Amino acid sequence: MCPALLAVTACLINRHQYLSSEGFATGHTGAALDSEGETVLRLLSYLCAQITCAGVDYFGKLPPIFSVELLASLSIAASFGIALPPVAFQASSILAKALLDRLRDDHTHTLLSLDSFSILLRQADPVWITLAQKMIYHVHANAELVLSGVVKTLPTTYEFLSLVWTVWFTVLGGLEEPHVVDRLSETFTTGFDSLKQSDPEESVGEAKLAGFIAEELSSLSTKWGFPISSVFYKNDHFRRQFLSMLATVTNLSTLFQNRLCLHRTVETLLDLITDEQCDIERDAVPLLSLLSTCLLLSEDPIFPQVSSMVGARLKAAKRPWMIVSSDACNEAAWPAYAKSQKISKLLVEELLCLGAVLILGRSQTDQRVAALEASEEAAVFELSHVLLKAICGLLCATLSRRSFCAAALLLLNSATPGGETKCQSPWPEGTSEAGRVFYTQLITALYSYLTDITLRDLRLLTMALLGKALRIVRHQLPLSEVTKLEGTVWNLVVTESLQLEDYDEDQLPCPPALIVFLAEVGAL
Repeated sequence: MCPALLAVTACLINRHQYLSSEGFATGHTGAALDSEGETVLRLLSYLCAQITCAGVDYFGKLPPIFSVELLASLSIAASFGIALPPVAFQASSILAKALLDRLRDDHTHTLLSLDSFSILLRQADPVWITLAQKMIYHVHANAELVLSGVVKTLPTTYEFLSLVWTVWFTVLGGLEEPHVVDRLSETFTTGFDSLKQSDPEESVGEAKLAGFIAEELSSLSTKWGFPISSVFYKNDHFRRQFLSMLATVTNLSTLFQNRLCLHRTVETLLDLITDEQCDIERDAVPLLSLLSTCLLLSEDPIFPQVSSMVGARLKAAKRPWMIVSSDACNEAAWPAYAKSQKISKLLVEELLCLGAVLILGRSQTDQRVAALEASEEAAVFELSHVLLKAICGLLCATLSRRSFCAAALLLLNSATPGGETKCQSPWPEGTSEAGRVFYTQLITALYSYLTDITLRDLRLLTMALLGKALRIVRHQLPLSEVTKLEGTVWNLVVTESLQLEDYDEDQLPCPPALIVFLAEVGAL
């Protein structure tokens, strides 16, 4: 086989590209052009047959530019309507294999600049997969290729994103090229967001990508050759990028259908959270946020099991910013304790959210709050004054709706004081002075929220919490004090406000929200 034949065929294909471009630009596409296209197709089929006969070794002895030019010619032919015969894909794999160990940055730029090269690049052949991964690395590692924007020519499919992930995962574990990791992270995130926006109903491709990533995450330490905790607190780039990677892939809703992946990821996060090197101000919030996300993505029946395991690990670790000793649990001692442990509002919010997830995940036979009960200690999210501040914080906009929802869920799912269960409860005894103050502030705040039109989205949760608080005080306090707390005026104000809402008069006697409110306050 003569290398000159390769060059001649490539020239003919390039000429066909030129003539096609001219024809489309001028509107003159006639029989001559069609005839030349047929000629090129015959030559292309013959050439591919010759490439297949010659084999990889033959092209391995030629300069790599021959393989590059022939792959470019196949791409150009495909871009102008010439359907590639099956033998063309077989020939392309031979050329790719011959080029594999000799691929340079300029080769990558040349091929990716061709519109239809992605047709070849998306082949599910091991050779093409390896070549694609090398090209992905080139366009993210070479500064000139980065500036050229050739990365935008990479295919945007779930299958190709799995290759981007593989390169991202590998380079991150190499610990030597943080700038490349950042670029790969951006490419993956942009591609994933684009796919979700273009076809939000597509679930098969996303599920396959999630399954592939789950397999990789299940053996992180083995693939990287080091425990995550041994590097996380010693390498700032790795710490930031590892957290970014987990935050990105947890957007895949089916990621934790792989139970091994869920367990390994949760264990890794727990190792980092309970490590003495964990920086409260820098690391605790993102780690806790990721842990809560992982638990929320888990499914029954694994959710209660994982929640119980998480609770047990956190209790055993006794980190002072999470588990508070008895002498610091009261409201008077809390401000000084929180300051000494650097417990910020954001950290409290994440602890409340984690506590809400854990209490929702507890098993039916486990009546303790997420396995974190202790006679002399309490978790931050079990402290009555912390929960009260989270509930009342909306009055002065000092805390977020997220904190409110988490605190409300914790109180709604916690045992009431004086009940049959012996477990510790964040609900204080109503007969104590501190308890009276707690219920007065809580009930007043909840009533005021029900009259605030900007908090309509929290209304049902607010009503449920108000109902539980009223039931507790009715059970524990004298009737005279209960009457003061229930606030007849408040009930009238809320009732009149809810009566003004639109509803289907043919189906209901009054607005649905009013029915719920009356049921919760015991007026039905």
